Amino acid sequence: MIAKLLLKVTCLTALFSGSISAQTPLLYEREYPFIGYATAEAEDAIAKLQQQINSGNVGLQFDQDRGYLDSVLQALELDSSSQLLVFSKTSLQQNLISPSTPRAIYFNDEVYIAWSQGSQVLEIASMDPNLGPVLYTLNQQASAQPRFQRQM
Repeated sequence: MIAKLLLKVTCLTALFSGSISAQTPLLYEREYPFIGYATAEAEDAIAKLQQQINSGNVGLQFDQDRGYLDSVLQALELDSSSQLLVFSKTSLQQNLISPSTPRAIYFNDEVYIAWSQGSQVLEIASMDPNLGPVLYTLNQQASAQPRFQRQM
């Protein structure tokens, strides 16, 4: 039992540490033509919100302390009581996360919004009906027309 567990841990460590040969890309590092992830237009909640912002139907309000967080939560009808506080440093902003400044994650069935105090961006994962999870960031700087940046 312990030997099997150690073998699994070793395999997972090798898989996620990048020690796999650089000649063989991991499955998520290549484009599949029939999916067209990088070229297909997203139809998730964030893509729809960006269309509403572009058309002038929705505006996001910037707050000095929390940036666009509260306005995005309201626009997506995400309840602030869905908040989870996460102390894990598995984030683009790991240097901002600590026990005294955890990352807050707000979510529903379609969207996850991650916010860290003092952060320059919101981290967003949104479920697209055709593409699966689509990752975005939103700069936390006041702008006349905020723009969600799709991450590839």
